[in-house]
Amino acid sequence: MRKQDYLLQLISSLSSNEKRYFKLFCGIQPGDKRYLRLFDAMENMQVYNAEALSSELNLDSRQLKSDKYYLSTVLQRSLRNFEEESEGTGLYKDFLNAALLFKKNLPEFALDMIDNTIPKAEYLEAHDLLLSVLKLKQDCLLRLGRFEELDPIITAMRKWSDALIEFTELSNLCGKFQKIETGRKHATELEKLLRHPLMKKKPENLLSVRAATCWFHNMHRYYAFKEDYKKLLLLARKVAAYYEEHLQIIDISPKTYYYAYVGLLQGEVLSKNYPETEKALEKLESLLIKPSKKLTSSEIEEIRFYEKDTKAYFLRITGRHQEAIKVAEELFAAKDARTAYERYGFIFGLAISLIHLGRSKEAFDKLNELLQMNEDVRSDFQKYVRPLLIVSQLDLGNFTLVPYLIKSTKAWMKREKISNPEIELFFSLTYSIANANESKRPKAWLNLKEALEQDKLKAMNEEINLTNWLAKRLKRH
Repeated sequence: MRKQDYLLQLISSLSSNEKRYFKLFCGIQPGDKRYLRLFDAMENMQVYNAEALSSELNLDSRQLKSDKYYLSTVLQRSLRNFEEESEGTGLYKDFLNAALLFKKNLPEFALDMIDNTIPKAEYLEAHDLLLSVLKLKQDCLLRLGRFEELDPIITAMRKWSDALIEFTELSNLCGKFQKIETGRKHATELEKLLRHPLMKKKPENLLSVRAATCWFHNMHRYYAFKEDYKKLLLLARKVAAYYEEHLQIIDISPKTYYYAYVGLLQGEVLSKNYPETEKALEKLESLLIKPSKKLTSSEIEEIRFYEKDTKAYFLRITGRHQEAIKVAEELFAAKDARTAYERYGFIFGLAISLIHLGRSKEAFDKLNELLQMNEDVRSDFQKYVRPLLIVSQLDLGNFTLVPYLIKSTKAWMKREKISNPEIELFFSLTYSIANANESKRPKAWLNLKEALEQDKLKAMNEEINLTNWLAKRLKRH
């Protein structure tokens, strides 16, 4: 991240509650505040642009630099105050206040505060804090001579101590799973981790929801590594059902709750369970109408991106290209804020939908944009980009260009050491179409149709739906 983008990234990370608090915090002092106008302008920015800000706010570069510094200072002060008033931080402050009362030899008053803190801390599964609070309660009871009340406290301390150990072990396993997955080591390395006693348990038998989230993350990484999409889907369904039974997850980790439905949506669509995909999409969209106030703006945008990206893919593979384009164009409009991997994916999908709607010239431009991307991303899509260029030119009737595209694509595949019999067959069939004279071209088109009907281009057809494109093309011509 560029240094000049720091403030913009900070503003985009704010939750709606943090923004509201900031405005109230600034409203304590009367009068016009230039830094607030800067905040409003930057709140709507996707990429930092000093020139645009200077023009919009009528500031020179020196004034803009000064206002940015002041805005950053006030914003950080506001966030510190906000954190002090948040639920988790508030519980810790209550504990500190209770400890102070105990130190001042006021154990009865300390107990009142402790008994109010414990249920909230248990709900949030604040393991460390709970153990400290329970120990303080034990000390208060000892000082007051209420020995008959100690046994339940000792039992609770054992319970939460065990829960903390369990959660810590599973968290460490998460790190090990991620390290192995990132290093792309052999699956047996992950299978060794699965033999850990805690991973052999069912998530509902673990001692906390926090521990269960770690268990789910580990299993997700394993199935994704193995590309076992059937088990990934079953896991996604289990995760969603578990979180619906333990809705405290929304307060413990709202991001985890929402991503459970992102995972469910992706699992259903990849498994081609289209009616269930519709239900998962409706559920996620309904959650995003009024998202949790504990989510930051950047988290909400991230979840919305995955919802739209998966929706565009779902609409495309079910042939609803007009709807798919609308969603893909929304993604494209904010492409500068996405990673190269993400941009490649939705631009690729947009190009396919454009071809299916007979807008092959626009598709050709989008495909060329993908060729200009230097990042080595989306190897799953890269091998189809150049064949799609050939499809677009066949659709436009530019037959003389096709042999050159085939030649350049073959050279690229040789350079990248890509061998694909389906694509080679596609080259042969499309070369025949392009090189045939008018009287023999219909037969060449039928050869392509026959190859599709015999599943000789199965993988390409599943990704691009050549069958549907060819039917429309033959009907138009």
